[in-house]
Amino acid sequence: MSTTTNPSDDSSPLDFCKKVKEKVDPIFESLQSVPMALPPLRRKRVAVDIQHAEYMARLESFNKVPGRWFLLPESVSPVSLAVHGWSAFNESTVKCGECGGFLSVKVPTPNVSSPKAAGFAVKYITNNMRSSHSNSCRWHSKEPARIPEESYNLLDAFSKIRNFFKKSRIQAPKIVSKNPDESFLLEDPIRMDLADFLEEDEDACLLALYGWLPDPASRIQNEGLKCRFCATRIVVKPYSLPSDFHPIKFHQRYCPIRSNTQSHVVNIVLKALANKNHFYALYYRMDDVLLGSSESEDVSSEEEVPSMLDIPDNLTYRWPKNIVEIGEASIPEELSNRKIQLKLHRASDKICAFGSMGNTRICCVVMTPVNESDQEDFEAGVSVKLKGATYVNEITLRDCIQSIIPSSRLKRTFIDIAFHVYSDAGNVIPTALMTVLLALTASRVDVKGIVTCVTVLITPEGNLVVNPTKEEEQKARDKIPEFAYVTVMKVMKDDHVRWWDVEGLPKASQVSKAMAKASSEASALYPHMATIVQKLMESGENEF
Repeated sequence: MSTTTNPSDDSSPLDFCKKVKEKVDPIFESLQSVPMALPPLRRKRVAVDIQHAEYMARLESFNKVPGRWFLLPESVSPVSLAVHGWSAFNESTVKCGECGGFLSVKVPTPNVSSPKAAGFAVKYITNNMRSSHSNSCRWHSKEPARIPEESYNLLDAFSKIRNFFKKSRIQAPKIVSKNPDESFLLEDPIRMDLADFLEEDEDACLLALYGWLPDPASRIQNEGLKCRFCATRIVVKPYSLPSDFHPIKFHQRYCPIRSNTQSHVVNIVLKALANKNHFYALYYRMDDVLLGSSESEDVSSEEEVPSMLDIPDNLTYRWPKNIVEIGEASIPEELSNRKIQLKLHRASDKICAFGSMGNTRICCVVMTPVNESDQEDFEAGVSVKLKGATYVNEITLRDCIQSIIPSSRLKRTFIDIAFHVYSDAGNVIPTALMTVLLALTASRVDVKGIVTCVTVLITPEGNLVVNPTKEEEQKARDKIPEFAYVTVMKVMKDDHVRWWDVEGLPKASQVSKAMAKASSEASALYPHMATIVQKLMESGENEF
């Protein structure tokens, strides 16, 4: 039966279009229900975009439903609730949009008669954040959903703000930036670092620095700005706020920018300087690498730390062919906690590397397709999975690894990397990055150079600790004042830092010292890593 529609002499063009629409609409509706046949990695990217949109929708619900959300502590704040799949239902209850479960989040105000009531309520919310979902609900799983990281480049945000006000022909809100008593006023060292931005457009610089970007959902009649971190929105056309705009106080109290302003400013400014000086840096928000940890989910044991020989059976039985081993015997005892130790095995198209730095031990499995026919089944690029350290972001690790592989190789090769942290004593990211470099080298994957990576802790006394313990790192992740650490990755002997991250609440003056220390220590690791790579290349002449 033909579906062709021809205009008749007595029908108008409008009637003809209506007839065509009636026949075409059902076809489009049926096509929308057909699942997309995308390659695995591309499906993953689409899923990440959907996941982030769903997370932002849940977070925005707390702005729409009246409640005392700002009184909730950070562990059960709207950000934490949204990560676990909860949306605001009323002023004291949240609801899951998938399973229909409810959870009371009412926290009483502490008073003399019941001083521990608030603590008990917070503990109740924390313990039931997953279990209040139905057993069949995906949020009932052991791990919360990870927020897809968003790069935040100050230069890019600054340009978007300027273009927004220029294109819209509206005036930026009058910012409370001239009052020296305001706590958010930039300190003199930071003002010097941002002198170029401030001189060009101070209002746009401050808006960009504190997360305010054009709201893509704005309408012409009420164009506005929206926070990238707490989803708060303000209307700037027409500007209806009764007072001058305060770029910090207008955020929700649970917003990371408002609760940890100093850390946010230091992190964003340092990344802006890295871009300005043409450093090879990847840009991430401060909390993107570290997502919050749970002691109960750690694989390692505080009482018994395994040695290089105590590798889980399920990771070793398939790796019969030893390639190279550089263990504790070849490293001076006084430097054993500062050097990477390596044990490599090969099986078919996989390389298994066991890397150790101090008491942190990681198994890294690298898989590449055996032949061209296998490659057709995969989307080119790098896929990363990590178990045993839930606070480390897999996507951040993936992007760091991609930065050391030539783009020409990335465009034509699929590389699957799986990390298993079976002893977490701190320094997971440095150990993982250097271990995967050696595994890639053994897999005959070209890399841009030798990778070295170091973490340096800042203590409240201002001391710098190289390769801190897990407990010391946790103090920075828990946002204990003046505890922080800096992680730096370098490639070859280049003075520039390829990637770095800051975690905690440091003083601005201490961050630069920690960065310099970490950079220096990373450079000092180069001869040791070069020795391992050389042994790998020598073994490769016979083994690869």
